[in-house]
Amino acid sequence: MKLLLPVAILAVLLSSCRQQPEPVSPLQRLDALAPQLRVVTDDSAAVAADVGRLSGAMRRADAALARRLAVRLKLDAGAFARVAGRVGNAVRPLVRAVPRGAARTYTALTLQGLVSDWFEGRTLIQLSEAVWFDPDVMTVPDEQRLAKLSARAGWYAWMAVRSARQAAWWRWRYGQDFRYVPVTGGGR
Repeated sequence: MKLLLPVAILAVLLSSCRQQPEPVSPLQRLDALAPQLRVVTDDSAAVAADVGRLSGAMRRADAALARRLAVRLKLDAGAFARVAGRVGNAVRPLVRAVPRGAARTYTALTLQGLVSDWFEGRTLIQLSEAVWFDPDVMTVPDEQRLAKLSARAGWYAWMAVRSARQAAWWRWRYGQDFRYVPVTGGGR
């Protein structure tokens, strides 16, 4: 009991001496998401490869292989959509936090690309389910549905690439707007 009071006082004193965390700018937080953005890019490449393999199996009329590849596409597209959505949700508040100008445009374009990635993933899930249910595509409505889903997924992929290229251009063109200096609190 006698030891409890000095330990409690020591804990209070140490907690009050703790350094306050350095403020982090929205651009620093966005740059910290770079590894997760690379995961989105890698997942996008995996999904594109899955679509290519599935297309080949369907052209060869290999229904069993098409079904297996449709399951793989569904799993990969689901992971792609989840990661793009999670990263997009992390970027969304940064768009509002970045001051107006080139950095905000860059952040908004990054978010737009992630949203397009999410929609692409969700569309590819629908496409994979349609192929799984009818890998031979025996009816005209099924063929039309697959063509429509494929075109929609391609459009979302194109929009994501376009947004990423525009964002990269903004970052290159207005590089001086992306410099940040860590600011410490109160000149300590």
